Amino acid sequence: MDSGNCFPTLLAADDDSGKLIVRAMNAMGYDALALGTTEVAALPVMRARFQEVDFPVLSANVGIRGALPNVQPYLIVEMDGHTIAIVGATDERIDQLGDQVGLPMEVESAVEAVQRTLQEVEERADIVVVLSNLDWQVNETLAQEVPGIDVIIGASRRRLNEAVTGPEGLVVLQAAGTRGEYLGVLTLGFDGAGRVAAFDARHVALTPNYDDDPEIARMIRERGTGP
Repeated sequence: MDSGNCFPTLLAADDDSGKLIVRAMNAMGYDALALGTTEVAALPVMRARFQEVDFPVLSANVGIRGALPNVQPYLIVEMDGHTIAIVGATDERIDQLGDQVGLPMEVESAVEAVQRTLQEVEERADIVVVLSNLDWQVNETLAQEVPGIDVIIGASRRRLNEAVTGPEGLVVLQAAGTRGEYLGVLTLGFDGAGRVAAFDARHVALTPNYDDDPEIARMIRERGTGP
């Protein structure tokens, strides 16, 4: 998963820009991407790129579905016998960018939108993950105020692991920094009631000690420079 802003704003200059990013994310088997501001800034190009992704782009609080393909509020996935709801949340300031690029959108409070969405999925999901492009302080507010959240994967320039007491128990927050320099790894333990009882959160530095993936390396050679 990615919490958004993974497409540079310079994409608008090149109709082929972003193809390498999409191909790499597809090859790595991404489950979801949160809608971020840079995904909207390069609007003409991103309309094409969003048609090429093998995963949904998530935002529960931004109403642009139909204007951009593959955008939806949440995703339900099955994993290791659990049903997981992944809910997207986008920085509310994206509406200013929408005006600049000519993309009308309805933006509501992320806290209210996530709360409403959780009411919709609560009977279908054992675990709730918020994939967030919000400021970290808003993530903490979500964790403290909205019942039903287990994990928030957030966007931050810093690498962060945090546990917050929410209305129904422990909520784990994690961010893995920017530019793909680190991989965030989170292991959760749940009690009999389905609440987080323990967790192990770490960041793996993607240093030259790791060999390049042959398929991704081939894509880069074929593309040359640029995303």
